[in-house]
Formats: sequence, C-alpha cells, structure tokens
Amino acid sequence: MKIDRFQRNAIIICVLPIIALAIANYTQRSHLTREIYLIRDGIIFLLWGLSFLWRLVNAIFILTNQKMQFTKRIFWATVSLLSIIFVTIMLFTSFIIDEVNDDDIILESGERIDGYYRNS
Repeated sequence: MKIDRFQRNAIIICVLPIIALAIANYTQRSHLTREIYLIRDGIIFLLWGLSFLWRLVNAIFILTNQKMQFTKRIFWATVSLLSIIFVTIMLFTSFIIDEVNDDDIILESGERIDGYYRNS
C-alpha cells in the first residue's frame, strides 16, 4: 500500500500532541523557574494549536482528494481528526458528568460554589 503526503501527514500529526504531553510530563517533575515554566507552556500550547490547525487543513485536503476511494478518504480524514474527536468527546462527557452530579451550592448572594472545590 502506497501512502501519499496527506496520509503521511495524518500519521505525523498524531505524534505532536503526544510530544506536547511528554514535554509537560517530563518538565512537571523537575523544579522549574518561572521563565522556564512559561516557555514550556508556550511550547505545549503551540504544539497543540499547530496540530489542531494542521489536522483540520489535512482533513480538508484528504476529503477533497479525488484520487483516493471514498472509504479511504473517510478513514484517513478520521485518522487526521482523531485528537480533535477525542478532546471533543472528553469535554462533552465532563460537562455531562458535571450536570448529572449537580452538587453545587448557591449562596443567598447568588454566588455559586462548585461541589468539586467544596469537597476537596
């Protein structure tokens, strides 16, 4: 099976968020100065942001590529958008869980105290 540049990009961009998580995990264990911490956060956000943009553009190029069969285009576009799909599902489930476990306290002033912070 021969893969073209868009399929190769779909595989490569799956690695960028993993590299960002590895950088975050490795540098979190060491004692950082404030400057190094800010640089680390900048690199992590840059990697995540670039990988999201790259994924969207690559998926559009894959879907508009007429040389591939339709099923292969759908498969490679899904591979390209995998982390976006994962993050979307995780955010959606966290909002659902928060709504189901509605244990917030609402004070007389209207201020809301989240149950997560109250219980920890």
